[in-house]
Amino acid sequence: MSDSTKTALERIAQALGVPEEAFLGNHDAWQSAAVEDPRSEELELLRLFQTIEDPKTRRACLAFVRNAADLINRSCD
Repeated sequence: MSDSTKTALERIAQALGVPEEAFLGNHDAWQSAAVEDPRSEELELLRLFQTIEDPKTRRACLAFVRNAADLINRSCD
């Protein structure tokens, strides 16, 4: 892993309040973070998204989440 990748993972982990190991396949790290953090659904979404290897599927997933968020934001206006 390059230094820049490690630095990016450290920053993301810190922002999410999870250990770096959560990004390196240690599912126990995600689970322990989810128990302590009320944002467990966000953490689960990120963990699951990370497992999607197909770029087309990743884009479709992002489009779905963006559309869902947009619908909610419009209903709040």
